[in-house]
Amino acid sequence: MNFAKKLRLTIMSFYIVAPIGTYYYFSWQGIVIAYIMFLLFTLGGHGGFHKVFAHKQIKTGKFFSYFLLFFGSLATTGSSITWVLGHRVHHKYPEDSIKDPYYPHEGNWLKVVFRGAQPVDEYPLLIVRDLLKDKVHVFVYEHYFKLLFLYILILGLISPELVIWMWALPAMLYAISLHLFIGCLAHSAPIKQGFREYETKDKSINSHVFNLITLGESYHNTHHAKPSQLINGKYDILGYVLSFICK
Repeated sequence: MNFAKKLRLTIMSFYIVAPIGTYYYFSWQGIVIAYIMFLLFTLGGHGGFHKVFAHKQIKTGKFFSYFLLFFGSLATTGSSITWVLGHRVHHKYPEDSIKDPYYPHEGNWLKVVFRGAQPVDEYPLLIVRDLLKDKVHVFVYEHYFKLLFLYILILGLISPELVIWMWALPAMLYAISLHLFIGCLAHSAPIKQGFREYETKDKSINSHVFNLITLGESYHNTHHAKPSQLINGKYDILGYVLSFICK
């Protein structure tokens, strides 16, 4: 089974575990824990995988870089190498129905659920040669599912409820943030909440409303116009956080 199929099964599992587990074991304490983990997954995924690893919008120290790698990996959207590989191809061929691995106009909502789990084997790894030089990124890439399942196993041995609050629910919320509000809706210009500041060859939009979920990543039109820019709008929370931490 290739990487993409394993990732799809893993994504399917948290879409099942999260709502069922939240229903049967609901507690406000659990919700608070899940939200804190969602923030950490967002910092690692949107902040680390996207802003730092994919676009190098800001330089970080090794310790903080691996902190971002850790929580970005737990967010369950793939390893840093596979994620960055697919994302850089997306920027090279935005909204190309054949070449863009995250093509947003399929009209099939199931593909939104599994967005980001497309096969990347067909793309040359040279696209991420910078990450391949780092042994830690390579190790996580080679052992991604073993490491993820070890984390889930440890949570389960401590308390099965922790699997819900510290993995399944925050991972599902992060997937919705990434795949729906950014990968799909932020590429649909007709949406009333969106606006365009730059003429780009895609239909990307900016949205203050979506930023309530994505914490700044919904200035997507600005991002596609200036992918190396750290802060893309006045409510780019992640941009400001990374700027403060790494200054």
